[in-house]
Amino acid sequence: MCSGIYFGSDISSSMNPHHRKNLKTSVVSLDHWMHFHRPLRADDWLLFVIYSPVAYNARGFVSGKILNRKSEHVASATQEGLIRVIKSPIPPVTSKL
Repeated sequence: MCSGIYFGSDISSSMNPHHRKNLKTSVVSLDHWMHFHRPLRADDWLLFVIYSPVAYNARGFVSGKILNRKSEHVASATQEGLIRVIKSPIPPVTSKL
């Protein structure tokens, strides 16, 4: 097993079906995990297939699988996140000094 490799699930992918023009969102990760099923090489070709089975009630969920050159499923990743629509521009932070 290889350690120190990061394949992020990108929770913002759960918003793809819901995007509207000029829609601004804020996203916070709630839970993120990864399982390695077979040994893999991080310096070799890997395919990361990501999909989002659900986005509802301000939460998004994405899941992905990582495949090697032989199309073997070597790792899985999932992420759940909280998604909020930004309704007004955030005012710039100014110094209180």
